[in-house]
Amino acid sequence: ARGRVAKTAGLGRMSVPLRRLRYASSTRAWSLRYIFEKATQQTIPFGLREAFGEDGKKEGDIPAMELMRRINEHVLDQPMCSQMLFRGEAMAPELSCAPRFAKATADETKNQTNLTMLILRPLRHAGTMPGTYARVGGRWFFPRPARIGDVVAFIHPDTVAKSEHEQVVLIRRVAALAGDLLESVLPENENTETKTFQLPKNKAWVVADNPATDAPDSRNFGPIAIDTILGRVVYHVRSSIDHGPVGNNPLSVDEDAAVVAAEVDANVIAHDLKESC
Repeated sequence: ARGRVAKTAGLGRMSVPLRRLRYASSTRAWSLRYIFEKATQQTIPFGLREAFGEDGKKEGDIPAMELMRRINEHVLDQPMCSQMLFRGEAMAPELSCAPRFAKATADETKNQTNLTMLILRPLRHAGTMPGTYARVGGRWFFPRPARIGDVVAFIHPDTVAKSEHEQVVLIRRVAALAGDLLESVLPENENTETKTFQLPKNKAWVVADNPATDAPDSRNFGPIAIDTILGRVVYHVRSSIDHGPVGNNPLSVDEDAAVVAAEVDANVIAHDLKESC
């Protein structure tokens, strides 16, 4: 399926649904760290949903062999990460679609596009633990939250209630999380007292990196609900020679390193990007 992008600068409209990555033969062998991430963030959640339903209230047992068959069929060969197309300069210089490599040769630039393919890994927040985990007393739930400094993809608040194919996905950086105090900045000619407010539970304040674009962020639409975050942007690809990891919170970078090593093949993704244009 081809990815679609919005015309508004800095907006990325995702394919419906986000396109899963595929394992490539050139990626490295699975490390123990990656096996742990895949087990706790993908295999166990899938198994719990199959056994107990989306809300954890399903009754009846599923035979162990049948559960393993479903896991083998739907999980083991499916990477955790997804990919989506992005256009615009809202997150420049971290993510830019502007022409680069002015002195590069024709062969080096012929595959450049005005789009960027972003790689997202799913996140899990303690405040939004699925009901399925209640059936096992919360065991095996390992949060992978968005942190301050992370670049995340989320559904625009104004489109959350719309159908999936009408939802708009934005890419912004997390500037504050629940419990953090924010202070309003008033124009110099205003004499009104400065106001502060505390972000409520399960909310995040997100901002665009590039102020020159005047791209919408939490200063326009307020804090976002963390359950509208689709994932953390861990890698970006513009071509086979223009790609790299995204500058997120250092803890997140360490957390994502094994996932990136096992799942990301820049050459394969660059080919997908070229096919999408």
